[in-house]
Amino acid sequence: MNKKFSTLLMGGLLLAGAASAQTPAPIERAMGNPVTEPSAKYYYQIVNGNTGSDGYALQAAVHTNGKDSLKVVDVVALNAALTGSDAEKAIEAMAILDSTLWAFTPNGDENLGYYSIENKATGKKLQFAKEGNAAMAAGLNAWFIEVADAQYNDIQLKSYKINEDGTKTSYSIESDRTTGGAVAIAKGTAGAKYKIVRPGHIYMNADMLNSEGDGNSFKMAIEDLADENNPLIQTVKAYDLSPQGVQKNIGLRVVDGKILKADADKYSKEEDKYNKDVFVVVDTLMYTSKGGVDVNGYDAFGFKFGTDSAKVDATGKINGTTQAPGRNVANYRFAIYKDVTLVGEDDPLLIKLLGVPTYDEAATGSQFTGATKVSYVSWAGFAEKGDELTTARISNATGTARYVYDLPVITLAAGAKADITPGVYYVKYAAGADKDKYAYSYLTVASSTSSLTYTGTEDKSMNNDLLSRTQYVVTGANGKYTITNRESGDVLSTLSGRIYVKGDHFIKGGTEFALEAVTEEVAADNHVGYKFFSKEDVGNLAVALKFNSKIGSAYIVAPTKAEAGKEFTIAGGEDVEEAWFKVVPVDTVDFGVEMERAAYVLKGQFNDLYLAISNTDPSKLTWTNTKNNAAFVTFRSTGEEGEYQIICVSGATAPEIADASKFYKQLTVRASEAEFYLAEIDDDKSENGFWTIETPAAPDYLTIEDAPAHKRIFSSENSSLAVSMNAKKEGILKAVADTDADYIADQFAMWIDTACVENAEKPLYYINTCAGLDSAARAEGYKMYMMPKGNTFSNNVELVKFVDGYVFGADSLAISTYKADGSFDKMEEYKDMAQNIAAFAFQMTPAEGEYVVENIATKSYLRQVNGILYLTKNYADALTFGIEAVDTPTANEDVEVSSVTVIAGEGQVTIAGAAGKKVVVSNILGQVVANTVITSDNAPIAAPQGVVVVAVEGEEAVKAIVK
Repeated sequence: MNKKFSTLLMGGLLLAGAASAQTPAPIERAMGNPVTEPSAKYYYQIVNGNTGSDGYALQAAVHTNGKDSLKVVDVVALNAALTGSDAEKAIEAMAILDSTLWAFTPNGDENLGYYSIENKATGKKLQFAKEGNAAMAAGLNAWFIEVADAQYNDIQLKSYKINEDGTKTSYSIESDRTTGGAVAIAKGTAGAKYKIVRPGHIYMNADMLNSEGDGNSFKMAIEDLADENNPLIQTVKAYDLSPQGVQKNIGLRVVDGKILKADADKYSKEEDKYNKDVFVVVDTLMYTSKGGVDVNGYDAFGFKFGTDSAKVDATGKINGTTQAPGRNVANYRFAIYKDVTLVGEDDPLLIKLLGVPTYDEAATGSQFTGATKVSYVSWAGFAEKGDELTTARISNATGTARYVYDLPVITLAAGAKADITPGVYYVKYAAGADKDKYAYSYLTVASSTSSLTYTGTEDKSMNNDLLSRTQYVVTGANGKYTITNRESGDVLSTLSGRIYVKGDHFIKGGTEFALEAVTEEVAADNHVGYKFFSKEDVGNLAVALKFNSKIGSAYIVAPTKAEAGKEFTIAGGEDVEEAWFKVVPVDTVDFGVEMERAAYVLKGQFNDLYLAISNTDPSKLTWTNTKNNAAFVTFRSTGEEGEYQIICVSGATAPEIADASKFYKQLTVRASEAEFYLAEIDDDKSENGFWTIETPAAPDYLTIEDAPAHKRIFSSENSSLAVSMNAKKEGILKAVADTDADYIADQFAMWIDTACVENAEKPLYYINTCAGLDSAARAEGYKMYMMPKGNTFSNNVELVKFVDGYVFGADSLAISTYKADGSFDKMEEYKDMAQNIAAFAFQMTPAEGEYVVENIATKSYLRQVNGILYLTKNYADALTFGIEAVDTPTANEDVEVSSVTVIAGEGQVTIAGAAGKKVVVSNILGQVVANTVITSDNAPIAAPQGVVVVAVEGEEAVKAIVK
């Protein structure tokens, strides 16, 4: 805290009090009156209520995803918790209180009247990106305080957005005064009216004070105090004492304090010679011989502080009114208040003293008469600050009793409460019988209900990145945390709550432990402990299931005939033809702490059959043609990389119920008998062995070193057949001799251009041709790109077509699209290579020089049926191709569409061979510039300069460039 500020604020003020000389006004503040011009020195609550002590205060809340938002807190409930008898609620309320406090900083060099408003707890500014919900983000952040009702000092907080036309749009914070509920950012004037109030001092009960230390004690720090032995800065434990009238108070027991007993000589053991029930007291010793008597000699005193023994009950709390000789029980009573409202300062403490002796001028310095008085801890003297702490003096020089004081800066010293960053951790015990063991949750499955039950336990080496049941999510703040198992969702109650630091470890209720952070990658993975197949895996990956035991390994082998009812076998050996499956998700379930697992059925890779497990004879695995009769399984990690249990998820009676929240049994193998069976689920291991999920080796892909270049893509089965485009712009596989007269050998030369070569292991290419385009279109960079006609893949196949387009940027592609009547619609751009429907890769096969042509966006492969090219989802149906270089094809000025010819000229296009047909000409924007029926075989049509699209009735639309 700033010492100068403290002195000016507190030490230089004389607080007027009541007329009675015995009862000056207290120094501790109550809640202030509502203000409309908040000071930058203080934090305030923004309360939607009638008085400021009721209604709802705006609160900055930080969610588990790290996002900030604005909420409301019931002020009455918050204050009740702060002052109530439930110590734990009071501690939590202190943290909540900070989140309702806001600093108002005037903005603008010329004090333009608006404020930046910042939350004390989060340090985040009050700002919103847009109207609607109360998620806090960059945007509206300059707040004007506009008085809504001057009689009650009700205000509204408004922020303005300057529109393009120079007008302003106002935004207000909307909340409900009587029910709380959601906060919203409303356009215009909201109905909510707020009061800006500065909270008063907060009384700190014993638990609130002790929680700031190690949970059992705390310590205070006093700025500028040179006396290191002053009892007020020793480690003390606070005890709640009975109220003195209505004044709550505490006793401060000195930790490890001891005082030699008056009759110590009668004890033989050294430890018995001392009284260890030692408390801080207001001493009878004055600062000077007469206690710094006021110049007027009236009722002035300045007593020091000391320690003395006390009579206590079984809990250690001061008990009874008779204490050490010469001590009144009130000498042991203190009330400590915290001021949470000073901006830029540690929250200072105010220590109120309930038992200051009354000095009798006629008596000696050790004699006191009359009732005890109330005072506060102050620096001794008034005209000049000393280095000694005493009670604040009382003066009646003006006829009105008042405190004469210079308040020291007192704060809570740094305590031992834990400061843990919320996240995912392993929990390791640091002492006792479980030292060096890790906490985890052990799974058991109820055979009658298939429900999952977890039991907390511990063992060594249970800090496993592959097992969510060994990982714990820590949430909380301000020394109080909840530790929750990531898989079970069960709270580790023995270690949750108020946590403190002890050496290099944490301690909770006598249990010492350490937290080891899980790696960011594992913490971010919400599928830990289970195999989760991505959408890409589901669409493309084929898997085989291999059982591994001590005596060997074997695959699930499919029956020779793919037919429902046929049985699988389990077999090993190099010549085994393992069964390949596609995994199909059928259910997902949330579990634990924001975790997710999935259930799958296993579908034949090249058929529509599913793996089924008989619940009447689980040694039999068969094909079924009904998905609902398939086995629904999940893959649970054993804790070793790539090793799993295959668990049937279901109800209690069968493996054919897709309910990922329940477990039935695990699929395993009797290795000695080479047969399947279903075993009870054991959390420690897989029965007899474990399963691995085998996948085909990743294919290699061809890199065309001289790309872009002209290539002939021909069938490996018949090298005379090559990829080309017919008059309908469909992909074909034909020989030159088989084509129409309109087609020549040049049209079998494809231009192979790089689409993306960032992944050197899988370079992507465009397959295109200039056939079908006139010279002007080619000059503009247009080509005809090979791609699937659509993405429906009826019966797993899709027709291949060629569409005009051009490359832009690095390797992005723009493709022409057309309306139902054949007229040009728009250019569709593909900037994301994964979605680029014209990108292909050449997958190598075991046969040298033979490749499978793979379309990247649709995960399909090139095949042919009766000379027409298709893309198939079934890899087994793919055709293999060879690639060879060819000469550059001859340019063709005209665009041929069947027997119709479109010739571009200056300011016109000429249509030949289209007499009697309707022709639509549109520009590149899709605007129709001509719509007519041709009456002659060589009809010129006026057209604007640039690219136009010509659609002849019954023919495919083509582009032409008009000069």
